[in-house]
Amino acid sequence: MSQSEQLERLARRINWLDRWRRPISVLFATIVAPLIVWWVTGWTLWHWVGAYALAAVCMFGAVIWYAVETAFGFWIALWETNYSQLTRPPGLPRARLLRRRK
Repeated sequence: MSQSEQLERLARRINWLDRWRRPISVLFATIVAPLIVWWVTGWTLWHWVGAYALAAVCMFGAVIWYAVETAFGFWIALWETNYSQLTRPPGLPRARLLRRRK
């Protein structure tokens, strides 16, 4: 695979994940949070304890949503770093801090 193909592929990945990360994470949290509460407690929302289960679903949903958003942000940062390394010229010198003369 050539470097231009790698750059194009990374750019497509970054743009796609940037566009769809929020809906994907909200959908994932909406599906997984009730399943976790049901699996742990075995409760349905029709019992009198349904209010507590609903509160637990909302809490787990927020935590799962935050975790998925964080993971997506980490992946985007990795891909953007790779993209930056591929686009930078290989002979670029290291940055140094120079002191001004008085």
